[in-house]
Amino acid sequence: MQKLWGYKDATQIVIRLEDGRELETLRTLIERESTSTNVKTWEELSAGMASMIATFGIITDLTSFISVLVAAIAISLITRP
Repeated sequence: MQKLWGYKDATQIVIRLEDGRELETLRTLIERESTSTNVKTWEELSAGMASMIATFGIITDLTSFISVLVAAIAISLITRP
């Protein structure tokens, strides 16, 4: 791709399609016409991000649970006669 467009520092090319049904056809064409074997869809690229977001959700839930537990213990200690 760098030879084709003349950009020496090009590392990625992003293509936005109006019709998602053309995705596999275009992907096959790009792989066939170029030397690149690293052609990925946005779903493949965002899979890692989705996993990271799910992990952060679990961490947030765990932190919230611990905070509520500590608050309950503190309230019970303060209200004891």
